[in-house]
Amino acid sequence: MTRQPADAAPAKHERISRRSTGYHNRFFLTPLIRGGLRGLVKFRLIRSTVEGREHIPTKGPYIAAFRHISLADPIFGWGALRGIVRAVAAQGLWRVPILGLLMWLQGHIPVVRGNQASGAKVRSAMDATLQADKILMIFPEAKLMPANAMRRRLKRGVVDVAFDNDVPVVPCGIEGTDRFWPRRWLLPRRWRAAVALRFGAALHPSDYTQDEAGRLAMLSDLQRTIAHLSGLPTDFEMVD
Repeated sequence: MTRQPADAAPAKHERISRRSTGYHNRFFLTPLIRGGLRGLVKFRLIRSTVEGREHIPTKGPYIAAFRHISLADPIFGWGALRGIVRAVAAQGLWRVPILGLLMWLQGHIPVVRGNQASGAKVRSAMDATLQADKILMIFPEAKLMPANAMRRRLKRGVVDVAFDNDVPVVPCGIEGTDRFWPRRWLLPRRWRAAVALRFGAALHPSDYTQDEAGRLAMLSDLQRTIAHLSGLPTDFEMVD
């Protein structure tokens, strides 16, 4: 068997992950980019409303957990939050024109699905973000889902990270981003589509038993809260 030289170039997913999760955290750009996004809303070039701002902490550490129905979700979610935010998102977003550049510039965290080494690096980056008193933005459905239903069980990583770091999770429902940027479109389609983000009261691990049952209970509460905030029924049967 041929051994790879010690100084061989890393695999492609490792190079992308390295560039995006800790080596290029240009957080000084946050006010500029976020100010630009809010300017688009202020001058009504984009129609977006945010409800429940009183539930958004003024600083980290905490996890913001969003519904995921469009590639635009990270943009609107990041723009609505305060402070330094690092988003956990599918690596494919880094290949989208303009959005990919913004994701790289802000040092967000790409996920390579099905890759164990990437998963370990992502978890390390998430813990480091929270331990630095920053904000972690996550989409626990793990992939784009239909806007009119929420039946896929959330990935439990969101509550595992919350329990292990003793931080709250702020739920957020989303409506309208699927019209602003529909699935399978390379770029936004309807810039004037109405988008609504609704934040709910934080869920904290300390309110649950510190065992497996407590983690699963918090995950269930989080899912039903996000569904409610997204204007969806909460009496659904969840599937993995």
